[in-house]
Amino acid sequence: MNVVVVGCGRTGSALSNLLSLQGHSVVVIDTFEEHFNDLNVQFSGITILGSGTDLNTLKEANTHNADIFVATTGDDNMNLVSAQIAKKIFDVHRVLVRVENKQKIDVSRHYELEVASATNLLAEHLFEVIKTPQQIKIISSIGGIDIVRFKVPTFQAAKGLSQLIKAGSFHSYIVLTDGKAATSNLRDDIFPDSEVIGAIAEGEVGHLVRVLEY
Repeated sequence: MNVVVVGCGRTGSALSNLLSLQGHSVVVIDTFEEHFNDLNVQFSGITILGSGTDLNTLKEANTHNADIFVATTGDDNMNLVSAQIAKKIFDVHRVLVRVENKQKIDVSRHYELEVASATNLLAEHLFEVIKTPQQIKIISSIGGIDIVRFKVPTFQAAKGLSQLIKAGSFHSYIVLTDGKAATSNLRDDIFPDSEVIGAIAEGEVGHLVRVLEY
């Protein structure tokens, strides 16, 4: 994908680094040159010193060919203006905008912009952590996948690995016994208190909880 990111602060630089590592073509715009220092050495994209609301800067960033445009600065007004320019003038199909002010969030949706609020995202993440039983730890979440780690209950171990993996809808997994990776396949037995690290679809933790309980 071709992605234009406006703002190279903590949010913009982290996003740009991730996109670049995934092989996407990334252009980052910021008004402060020192902000580009937050991009890691593996970043393979382009940096442009300028304003995300300046038409010439956006043309230089090849915004008209962007698949996604993301405005991530700490200024809601700046983000909204640059996002609307990308949507209306450069006809970018997907435009994401960081907005923290609740009233401006409503305005963003009126203009058919996809809204991300750091406050709301953090609250949602904390809520997921709180409602997830302690025996299941979400190690990481990326690209619609949750990486989870949990101990296998005694009664589930007796049923065998095959039923647990299939019922839990795992994309991939590894079994740890005494802290070491155990060679295993779907027909192998597993020991109580063995640990499983696996990848499941985002939002399926609740389903996994029910699987482990019954």
